[in-house]
Amino acid sequence: MEKTNVVYIKEHIIHQIKEYFKKAGKKKAVIGLSGGLDSSLTCYLVAEALGPRNVFAYYLPFNSSELRDVKKVVESTKVNFEVVNIKKAVDILTKILLPKDVIERGNIIARVRMIVLYNEAHKKNALVVGTSNKSEWLLGYFTKHGDVAADLLPLGDLYKTQLKSLGYYLGLPKSIVEKAPSAGLWKGQTDEKELGVSYKIADSILQLFEKKLTIDKIIRSGAKKENVKKVLGRVRKTEHKRVLPYTIKIK
Repeated sequence: MEKTNVVYIKEHIIHQIKEYFKKAGKKKAVIGLSGGLDSSLTCYLVAEALGPRNVFAYYLPFNSSELRDVKKVVESTKVNFEVVNIKKAVDILTKILLPKDVIERGNIIARVRMIVLYNEAHKKNALVVGTSNKSEWLLGYFTKHGDVAADLLPLGDLYKTQLKSLGYYLGLPKSIVEKAPSAGLWKGQTDEKELGVSYKIADSILQLFEKKLTIDKIIRSGAKKENVKKVLGRVRKTEHKRVLPYTIKIK
C-alpha cells in the first residue's frame, strides 16, 4: 500500500469513528485486545479518535497468553485496561454444552468474550468496537454473534494484507505486525492453517471476486483453480453469517 493511501485511510477511519460516535450520542468505546495486529490497530485508531481516557480495552484470555504484546499497545496508547480471565465461564459452559470438537469450543470462547464486552459497554454507556477485517468477513472466518458482534468495525473494509502497511505507519511493534494471525481459540491455532490458504492468496482472489469477475476469469488471471474453489466456496457457504436475520413478512 502506498504511503499516500495509508495516510488517507488512517485519517478517513478516524474521522468516521468520530462521526459514528457523535451520531450515536456516545463518547466511550469498549474493545477486546488480543495482542494481534487487528485489535492493536483498532485500539490505536479508536484512541486517537476518541481520546485514550474514553477507550476501555479488555484482554480476555482463555489459555494462551499474549499479554506482553497487549501491554505494549496499552502503554503506547494510554487507554484504560483490564484483564478478565474467561476460563471459569468457558469451563462451566463446556461442561453443560459438551462441544464435540475444538471448533465448537472455540465458538463458545468467542461468544463469552462478546458477553463480557457488551456487559462492560452497558456499564459504561459505551459502544463495542470490533476488530475484524474484510478478508475475515468475506471468508466467514468468524464466530456468528461472537468476534464480529460489535457496533462498529473500523477495519471492516480493509483486506488482511493491507493491514501491515497501516500497522507500520502507526508505529506498532514489529512483533505485533509480523505475528501469525490467530484467534487464540486453541493451542497452535492460526488463521491460515485453518483456512487452508494464505491471506495473500485469499485476498488476491477476493479482490477479483469483488470486481465481479467470473471464476473462469479469476483462474485465467493466474490463480490456482483449487485455491479459487476453496476461497469462493467459503464465501458462498458463509453468506448467512453476513446478513441480518431473515424476517418473514406478513402481507
